[in-house]
Amino acid sequence: MKKIWIGILIACGPLLPVSAQDVQGTSITVAVENAKYVFSCNGASGAQSIAVSLLEAHGGDQRLVGPQRLDDADDCSQVTWTTQPASESGAQLVMANPGQLGLNAQMLVYYADKDGVEFSGYLPVAADTLTPGQFRVVGADAYGEWERTYAFKNHKLNVAQELLLVQSGTVCVERSGTVKTNLPCAGSTIKASAKSPVCVIQQDGRATLAASRTCSSLTLRR
Repeated sequence: MKKIWIGILIACGPLLPVSAQDVQGTSITVAVENAKYVFSCNGASGAQSIAVSLLEAHGGDQRLVGPQRLDDADDCSQVTWTTQPASESGAQLVMANPGQLGLNAQMLVYYADKDGVEFSGYLPVAADTLTPGQFRVVGADAYGEWERTYAFKNHKLNVAQELLLVQSGTVCVERSGTVKTNLPCAGSTIKASAKSPVCVIQQDGRATLAASRTCSSLTLRR
């Protein structure tokens, strides 16, 4: 699963055990230039997975990704498929939504081109498409509002940028310029509030202060 910069821990009660049973799977066929791939979801309860097979190809040796197991709570019979163009010409993104809802629900994302299929990672179901191969998801937590942008690099889905509009607590600016929130601070501190929010941007694993206009997309949501 992806690394979450600021997250919320939710405690859940134990699930009642159920006996394994075959589940009606769903599938989709995707054509990419000289090849056709079949994405299918099937298996028994608690052991369901998505597999990719080659239906048709004309020339070349296509690479195929191994089966990706679903979470125990997911259900193959509820899987819905979405395809859209990737940023590279001729390539397709294939997304499998296991039927879960909520901000923490995630889709499995695949990258398909004429050379084969790769598993790219996970994308929140709530994400919106900005441009081909670029997505955005917004939310709120105890600190304020945040925006996370996803993009592809070497066919893998990564968090390209995170914005946080801090509206409560204390923002720590260390001597290196790195920003922390509500943690032991070795530098200066800034008090954040709803009336005086602080904009923080994180890129390449480093969080720094940013101009208020950088968080304008979050400011407009207030």
